[in-house]
Formats: sequence, C-alpha cells, structure tokens
Amino acid sequence: MKNLTILMYLKSRKNAKGQNPIYLRVTVDGKRVEKSLNKSIDSKKWDKNKQRGKGSNEEVRILNQFLVSVEQEIYLSRQELINNKVDVNIESLMNRYLGVEEKTHTLIEVFKYENKGINKLIEKGTYKKYVTVLNHTKNYLQHQYNIKDIDIRNIDYQFVIDFDYYLRTEKSIANNSTIRIVNTLKKIIRTALDKDWIDKDPFLNYKV
Repeated sequence: MKNLTILMYLKSRKNAKGQNPIYLRVTVDGKRVEKSLNKSIDSKKWDKNKQRGKGSNEEVRILNQFLVSVEQEIYLSRQELINNKVDVNIESLMNRYLGVEEKTHTLIEVFKYENKGINKLIEKGTYKKYVTVLNHTKNYLQHQYNIKDIDIRNIDYQFVIDFDYYLRTEKSIANNSTIRIVNTLKKIIRTALDKDWIDKDPFLNYKV
C-alpha cells in the first residue's frame, strides 16, 4: 500500500477578512501537492493538531464537515484507483480526486482497436480467432481480478504467466493452443508499445 498523508493547515498570510486561508497538502510516497481549499478561518479558532476549526457554532460546524468530506473523498479516490488496478501516485490520486480525466488506455480497448483493424485487413477466420482470444482475456480478468477491464500500464510479467497458467488449468486448453492465445495477446501488447501507451514489454522474460 502506498504511503498517503493528508494535512490541512493555515497559510501565514491573511486575506481581506483578516483570516488565514486553509490549504490542503496531500503526500504520496514523499511526493506532494498543495492546493487552496478556498476556505479561511481566524488563526485563533484553528486547532493545528486536529486540523479543524475550534468551537461549536454553525460556521465552524459547517467548515469542519467540509474538511471531513475532503479527507473522505481523497481516501475514496485512492480506493477507486486500487480497485481499478491503477497505480496510486500523487498525479493519479489528485486527478481522480479533482475529477481530471487522465488519458489512459485499457487492455480491452486496445484489443478492440486492434480487432477493428484486423477485421478490415484480413480474412474473417483470423478475425474470429482474435475475438476468441479477447473473450478468453475478458474471462481471465473476471476470474483473476473480478474486473471487466484493466489499465494497459498494469499488464506486467506476472499477469502474462498467470494468464498462461489460467488457460492451461482453469480452461484445460492444450499446450499449442495456449501458446497461440498468449502470442495473440503479445501482439496486442505490441500495439500498445508501438503507440507508446506503455513503456515496458511485459513479455520480455516470458518463455513458453
């Protein structure tokens, strides 16, 4: 699990109201991002240790509810990244929290992209083989990870050898057919490599 810390603190400078702006600092594995929460409070009413406003009046209560919701949203964003098999780093976490769309590509997306081109260029029999491999891949994702798709950047060597093992054991597919299926997946990954959607070949050390 990546090390995540959340800090809410006051800037020393005061705004036009004579209050101190409240800032958020999010740190993941030593890398951090700071941003204004567009809220402010009198420094005398701020509990530095609790990172909350002091008192029980309506204004402080609403402020503290907001600060709690910010923390919850960040932790929820981290869990969503984990559930989607996306690497949790400061960029991906803040993008998810802020609702910024990070352009990524998924394995099934790349499969469909490749299959569309194959369907136009070569005979139907070969296209059907690619569709069969796509279906095996979908079933494997559901069996192994309980997901329907995965970020192409998360395909690694372990994924490849586990897929090979799944075909041989769970699906009882013969050796030669398993090799053909895995090699088809390798061609799909090659497309992602050629387009710079990933920077490392997960098949580099794979041997049948």
